[in-house]
Amino acid sequence: RAYHPATNTWDAGRAPLPTLREHLTAAVVNNRIYVISGRWSAGNVGTVEAYDPATNTWTARASIPTPRSGITSGVINGRIHVTAGEGHPSGATLSSHEVYDPATDTWATFPGMPTARHGLASGVANGRWYVIGGGLLEGGGTFSSLTNIVEAFAVAPASPGNPIAGAGRIVNASVLGALASAGESFSLGFVVGGDGTGGAKPLLI
Repeated sequence: RAYHPATNTWDAGRAPLPTLREHLTAAVVNNRIYVISGRWSAGNVGTVEAYDPATNTWTARASIPTPRSGITSGVINGRIHVTAGEGHPSGATLSSHEVYDPATDTWATFPGMPTARHGLASGVANGRWYVIGGGLLEGGGTFSSLTNIVEAFAVAPASPGNPIAGAGRIVNASVLGALASAGESFSLGFVVGGDGTGGAKPLLI
């Protein structure tokens, strides 16, 4: 389905996702929606499918090297960064970081996160990708292992293939200044929803 903010209506006449799955991630590059990995039935799937709203069609793309679920993604310089997740049914959380280039339909391996986790959120601001919260343990151990860790990743603008990783536990917005370059400012971000240790209440930060 497609939502039209101007009319507050939903369009049900859209082509369905070809491969059934959940716990996936999605990102938009050049007006196409890329749906990546996730899991269904017996385990994780590495499937990547791209949706073109202009033609209402899906196209199969190169599979992610490490199938994963409960993941997150962000777009920097036209590339889709994917990290974290569960290695279902292996029973382990992941920290590996893989990057998809839609222009060449290829994947590359970038430096992994310092902290393996799944069921997390992320956002890109000022060229940095902030990976937020999640659970340190897979499956049933999620609620007992929730974390407020935030780790940031940046790619040097002059050389997208040369990653520069930075990580830190961000306590409040004022700490973000420590990650900024001279003369750089930060946008405010929001994290909405999710499960909490105090009765699984939605969160707005």
